[in-house]
Amino acid sequence: AVTPELTSAAQELFDEFVTGPADQGLARLAVHQAAPRSQFQHMQASLHAAECELQRRLRIQAGNFSVWVMFGDDDDIWHSRRVSQYVAAIQAHPLLDGVAVFATTARANLSGRKRFTLESMPKTEAEVDELMVTGHCKRMDKDTVCLQWKAALRDAGKRAATLPIKAGLPLEYFDLCPRLRVLREFLESTSPAVLAHRYCDLCFDEFVSAYPRRGREAGLEVSFFLPSQPECWMYFYANPGMSDFQLSLSLEAPGNNPVAFIGSDDGGHVSTKVDVQPSDVQHADLAASVLRRFVRTITHPRATRYLAAFRNHLECFLARVHRRKIDQRLLDFHVHEAYKASFDSFKREVAELDRAAKQQAKSAVYKLCEDYAKVLAAQFRVDVLWHDCDKPLPISDQDEFGLGLTKWDNIASRK
Repeated sequence: AVTPELTSAAQELFDEFVTGPADQGLARLAVHQAAPRSQFQHMQASLHAAECELQRRLRIQAGNFSVWVMFGDDDDIWHSRRVSQYVAAIQAHPLLDGVAVFATTARANLSGRKRFTLESMPKTEAEVDELMVTGHCKRMDKDTVCLQWKAALRDAGKRAATLPIKAGLPLEYFDLCPRLRVLREFLESTSPAVLAHRYCDLCFDEFVSAYPRRGREAGLEVSFFLPSQPECWMYFYANPGMSDFQLSLSLEAPGNNPVAFIGSDDGGHVSTKVDVQPSDVQHADLAASVLRRFVRTITHPRATRYLAAFRNHLECFLARVHRRKIDQRLLDFHVHEAYKASFDSFKREVAELDRAAKQQAKSAVYKLCEDYAKVLAAQFRVDVLWHDCDKPLPISDQDEFGLGLTKWDNIASRK
């Protein structure tokens, strides 16, 4: 809340929530923070309040307790059976002490060709059910990658708990239900800068996925389950996304005026808008002059937008490897992928140049991108095992410049 009126309204909302009727004696806790915070900074404050309440209750109640955490965003929708399905999975597990996290792939996602905006998104469980019937929404566990993971768990039998989670499995943090102490471990082991970052949830996803091998209690499993009722979709993620066409329009917008963001400003959803950072503008000072050597129409605002998109794409990877050491070839792969996703019409215009000019553009632009990647990696406390810190290594048979390169083996599968 940034004005007295908003502060008063927010406080009234918190008071109404806390004093409202609690279900089955459950406590309602609300944490109010005066300044804007990220979702995981809010969780950090909420965790402290929850643990204080748990300590108070444990002093007056007897018995064994198993404390688990569920997540949700304010613009998403929970299925009415979501809590009971998690409880059922927890109670049914034959070796609960060996579980760190419960996970499910039964989330409801938008599907089909119909385009949704934040305003046209469903607002109730019944509206999500209707979209499921009409085919505009489907449970994620029906996707190919999820079906493959389900089959792998089935085929592994008793060894299922030892399988590394399949690469590319599209888990979000709200698909996960960790023990309270696992969440605390994550918050304690993650830097304040990453906790404040918009992609901290990706860092958490990776932390949980790798917990059986890297966690403080390594050996505990991530246990997957599906709801016992087929009609239960657990959670609806209100994510309209941004099409390649929308992104291209944003990146190539005409004019020389300074830019504040790329994408769409219709509600500020994390999936539709990327704010331009001061570092984007700073690196664009050099980038514009480098890119203009090959495409004369490049302007400083356009270079800034390219770099903002590049940074955003690369941060999605770097958030997942926070505090880890990675091979340069893995970083170079993601630098290359981020370039492909960001430099839009520049790529197409360079592709029309002769081979010598393409080679010069490749060397200049990859050096530019690699230098920015080094800055971003340091911000995420990612150490890089460098083979040649002054030159990106070859990464594919055919790069975006139409030049053949030497392929190195299977690095994409390790991302």
